[in-house]
Amino acid sequence: MKISSIEIKNFKGLKGEKFEPKSFSCLVGENNAGKSTVLQALVHSLNRPKYIPSAVFYDETQPISFIVKYSDVRNGDLNRLKSEHRTKLMPLIYGGELTLTANYTKSDGLELLVSKLAPIEEKYREEGINENFRSMRTAAQARNIVENEYPEFLEDLPDNATTAQAKNYLTACVNALAPDQFHCMDTTLPSGIPSSISALLPE
Repeated sequence: MKISSIEIKNFKGLKGEKFEPKSFSCLVGENNAGKSTVLQALVHSLNRPKYIPSAVFYDETQPISFIVKYSDVRNGDLNRLKSEHRTKLMPLIYGGELTLTANYTKSDGLELLVSKLAPIEEKYREEGINENFRSMRTAAQARNIVENEYPEFLEDLPDNATTAQAKNYLTACVNALAPDQFHCMDTTLPSGIPSSISALLPE
């Protein structure tokens, strides 16, 4: 596992920069060019303190963001996590890559997010499906939801499908959509992961 890139936004003298380290990299520049700032950004992104000093905000009205892409994530890396956390994190790793974003605001401190592949259309997302089926109890109601909200999937809906079965069916249909129907979006980490993720990240 290695860090393949870090995007640094609104941190010290860097309004918005990207660093892509290789197996061996040198940071070269004059004094105050930002060399130490890049390394400090890496340290903050790995250690993730709850708050960072207000003096390091390039613009105090905007959040600081450290967007780090980890590549070559392997089973040996994941095995450092507890089994329940490993199970939750594995679906968020695509082609051996995991992208974490640490956002800082002066008032609220750290918000840790993960890049997740999700349907572009909101109704296809897990929360969209759950919202449409909220308070639905009978098979007839479940079928009506599919007919009204997801008519493109109605034909193969099993007869008398319960709400749970209808939701599982829709999830399978969504997962089978073409790749161009998905994009990456930031979302909160699964429960328990933020406190345990240090075991996964490089020292």
